[in-house]
Amino acid sequence: MLNVPDIPITGISIDSRAVKPGHLFVALKGGSADGHDYIPKAIDNGAVAIVGDREMSGLPVPYVRLQNPRRALTWIAAAFYNWPGRKLTVIGVTGTDGIDAVFKRERLDALLFVGSSGSAFAAKPGYPTVIVPFAFVPNAPTPPFPPGFDAKPSPLGISFTGTACSEPRLIELAYAFEQATKRRVAPGEFP
Repeated sequence: MLNVPDIPITGISIDSRAVKPGHLFVALKGGSADGHDYIPKAIDNGAVAIVGDREMSGLPVPYVRLQNPRRALTWIAAAFYNWPGRKLTVIGVTGTDGIDAVFKRERLDALLFVGSSGSAFAAKPGYPTVIVPFAFVPNAPTPPFPPGFDAKPSPLGISFTGTACSEPRLIELAYAFEQATKRRVAPGEFP
C-alpha cells in the first residue's frame, strides 16, 4: 500500500486552470497536451495532491503514480461525489419496446446520448435531436494512421432526442446542460 498522508480533498480537476485550493489534480495525457506539464501550475493554484502516470519526485505535494490515471479518475470521481451513477435509471430501447413506448411509459422529455451512440434515433423521422458540442477526443485508431497523417481530434457531443414537435423543450434542456457543465466546445469556425 502507498504511504500517502490523509489529506482533505475539496474537489477534483483535470485542467490546471480549474484547480482551486484543496483540489486533487489528475494529470492526463491528451491528444495535444500532457497534464504532467501543468502540474506546477496546478500546485500554484492550490492542488494538495497529484495523480499521474509518470515517474516524478520532488513535488511539494503527495504524488500517486498509477498505470492508468484516466481509468482511476472514473473511480476517484465516483467515490468523491458519492457514487452518483447508482442513482441513475437506465432504460433500454429495443425493437420490442420502441422509443414511443419508452417516452410514454417513463414520462420522459428527452433521451440523452453521448457521442454518436444515438445517431440511429437522430436519423429517424419525427425524432428531433439537439446536440451540444462537449469535447474533443483523440483520433487514434487501431491500427494507427500512416506516418505523416496527423488526424485532428474528433468532436464529442451530447445529444438530446425527443418526440415530434419537442424542439423547444430539447433546446431548453440542451441550454441548461450547457450552462450547468460550462463545457460547451464550439467548432473552430463558429463562436
